[in-house]
Amino acid sequence: MPSFKPKDLAAIEYHGASGITQHCLDAVARLIHFGDKIYVAKLLTCLDRHNCGDHGLLLTMEHEHFVAIKPGFSSGYNGEGPTGLSTVLRMLQWQGADIEEYDVSPAIMERLNAGCLLSKDVDYLELAKPVLPVRYYDYMLGSHRDLQRYFPPTINFGLLDKRLVDLALNFPENPGYAIDSAFKRLEDQIRRRIDMPGESGSKLLTKAFLGEGSILHWGDENPSEQSSKANLFKSVFGAYRNPRAHREVAASDDEAVREFMLVNSLYLLEAAAVARKPNA
Repeated sequence: MPSFKPKDLAAIEYHGASGITQHCLDAVARLIHFGDKIYVAKLLTCLDRHNCGDHGLLLTMEHEHFVAIKPGFSSGYNGEGPTGLSTVLRMLQWQGADIEEYDVSPAIMERLNAGCLLSKDVDYLELAKPVLPVRYYDYMLGSHRDLQRYFPPTINFGLLDKRLVDLALNFPENPGYAIDSAFKRLEDQIRRRIDMPGESGSKLLTKAFLGEGSILHWGDENPSEQSSKANLFKSVFGAYRNPRAHREVAASDDEAVREFMLVNSLYLLEAAAVARKPNA
C-alpha cells in the first residue's frame, strides 16, 4: 500500500518508459517536434557509490506546465543509456532550454520511475540548489551534429489543404501513391476551374495562370509576382510530377514528405486564385 494519498500526487504528465532509453529520447523529441517550448529542464540524478547514475527529467513547459521524463538515461559507463543522455542534453540545449541538474534521493527516483511524484517532491526541487559547479557537461559524449535525425519526417496536418487530408492519412503506407494522386487531383481541379478538360501539363498551367490574359490570377499589383507564381506551378510539375509520370521514382522518407508539402503549397495557391473579370 502506498504511504501517500492520491491528493498528494503532483499534477504532472509522464512520458517515456523507465529503463528504456530510446523511448525517453523519443518522448523529448516528440515534445519539441510538436512545437512545445521547454523553458527549464531539470536533470534529476541519482548516483550510486560507484558514481554510476540514473537520470530522469522534469521539464517546465509553457504556463508552468510540468512534464516528467522517466529515468531511461544513465551515466558512468559505456552503453545506450549514457549515449542517450548525451543526446537528450544536446537536444535540450539546441532547443534553448535552461538545463539544471539536481541530485535526488533513491525514493524520489523510485517515485519518478513509477510515475507518482508527489507535490512535496516538486516543491523540494523548486527550493533545492542545482549541482554546482555544473556537472552535466561531463555527460556529453563528443558532438551531435545531426540532431535532426531524431525527428521523424512527418506531415504537418495544420498546414494542409483540406483536399489532401485523406491522402496524408495514408501517406506512411504509400507515399508514392499519395504524391501521384495529389498532382492528378490538382490538374483535375484546374481543368474544371478553367473549363478545359482536354488540356494538361504545361499548356494547362500556362492558360490558367501565366500572363495578363490568364484565366485565374491572384490580384498581385506587380505582374512579375503573378508570373512568378505561375512559373512555380510549371517548375514543380516539371521537376517532380513529370518524372513520376514516366517512371518509378525512388524517394527517401524525408524527400517524399518535402515533395508532398511542396504540392500542398500549390493547392493553397490554387485555392487563393480567382477568375479574371471579362473586361480585365
